[in-house]
Amino acid sequence: MGTIAIDDRIPTHVFRFVERELYDYRVNKELCMEYLQRRNDELTKGRQAPESIKVNGELVLSDASGIIGASNPVQGKTLRLLALEQRAERALFYVRAIDSTLRTLSDEERKLVTRKYFDADVTNDSLALELAMGRTRFYEVREGVVRKFAIRFALL
Repeated sequence: MGTIAIDDRIPTHVFRFVERELYDYRVNKELCMEYLQRRNDELTKGRQAPESIKVNGELVLSDASGIIGASNPVQGKTLRLLALEQRAERALFYVRAIDSTLRTLSDEERKLVTRKYFDADVTNDSLALELAMGRTRFYEVREGVVRKFAIRFALL
């Protein structure tokens, strides 16, 4: 990896966002598993959630008799499931993007990501030493890895 030109630098907010998604990967993966399990449980019970429709750009739930009123006992559960689904779908996007990007990384890059972001028990200097890299090389490799994730996240 050579020196990174100023035009090739990742904007700070993008770099931080990618790192936050990498740090949150394991939690997001658990959220996805929980969501998929709860969804599967609901679907196997043979119940159907009401269809959702948009009215004036806002999500509104409906049933056979029209718009669901506050007295409908299914509404609260449905809204919670929709909120969980929205969080889970976002998390699922990033979990899948991270998984697919990890498959494209070299062993050295994959180990850097795993140790730095998933294990989170190591400093940059100790990780550079563990990977037998100088500090400058470590930061170049890290920036290159974050760039690959940013591209996969459609941020660059």
